[in-house]
Amino acid sequence: MQITIELPDNLPLTEAELRRELAIVLFQQDHISLGKASKVAGIHVMDFQKLLANRGIGIHYDTEEFQQDIQHLRDKGCLGLETDSHTMLLQQAGIFAHDETLGKLQAQIDRDRQQAI
Repeated sequence: MQITIELPDNLPLTEAELRRELAIVLFQQDHISLGKASKVAGIHVMDFQKLLANRGIGIHYDTEEFQQDIQHLRDKGCLGLETDSHTMLLQQAGIFAHDETLGKLQAQIDRDRQQAI
């Protein structure tokens, strides 16, 4: 979709900054996913997550997005069977958006990679 908006010339934001602000608002209001928001912002999803974190905006991360991420990591060969059991535990516990949990998952992924070497 392409939209043209007339804005005042003296607006103190660049086009890139406006795109980021729009992406943040749409994401905060649950209109778009994290991935789509990062595309609207024109930045990598990890950079968009950092931007949200710097502003104290939580990431709403649902079960479906979690499962898609796990499948993506499996497809890339980054997850082993041990991590799959951790994933199942996280799903059963209903823990999907806590930074601590994501950090633990990343640590497990790193350990699986080391074991594969």
